[in-house]
Amino acid sequence: MKTIYCCFLLIVIIFSDSCSKKNDTTTASSSITIQVVEYKTESPIVGASVEYFTPCPLCAIQPAFNRVFSSKTVFDGKCDVPESIFNNTGYGIVITPPSPPQTTPPIDYYYWPTGSPAVHSSAKKYVLPVTGDERLHLLKINDFPKGHYMKIFAQGELASFQVIDVAYINGFPADSTFDFYTYKGQTNTITWNIYDSTDAIISSGGPLVIDFPKTGKNEVELKY
Repeated sequence: MKTIYCCFLLIVIIFSDSCSKKNDTTTASSSITIQVVEYKTESPIVGASVEYFTPCPLCAIQPAFNRVFSSKTVFDGKCDVPESIFNNTGYGIVITPPSPPQTTPPIDYYYWPTGSPAVHSSAKKYVLPVTGDERLHLLKINDFPKGHYMKIFAQGELASFQVIDVAYINGFPADSTFDFYTYKGQTNTITWNIYDSTDAIISSGGPLVIDFPKTGKNEVELKY
């Protein structure tokens, strides 16, 4: 499920390097300080990218956006943005966490990005939820015919956190275990739908309300 995270910006941001620029050339008389922190702990996130975009109606592929400002947060999770950039309601903002450090053993959690190149925000503080892998033990207890499929979803504690598509399952294994990408360090609400061959929902399940710790991998049993 990490492909969900990795492809997030590719899905929502398509812009041409030839028509983008690192920073707006407008000289601002002052700047606005914004901060990027971790959800719940309020720990500052260092090295997060802070980028502002404007629509590019002439770009060949749509939707497309020009980057007008780019910077990174420093040791306190803060970043100064020119006031002319911050106050321009035509600019959308995207906050992207830094790449995970290469450690042994590897870090088993990271952060979910926020924002959209098409949506302006006047917020001065951005909270990124922790994400990572947990383990799902799937047990079939109902008799669903072949040709149907299942989707599993996870919702974090805040409505602003994007619903994660945990899994898309065909074949309905009777007993299987696999890793899934979800929110960590907070309570998850897990639901699922069963669809027929026409994509109509024929059964829904949940919610499973589970509090995942920030680190480690825990197993969840889901009966469907």
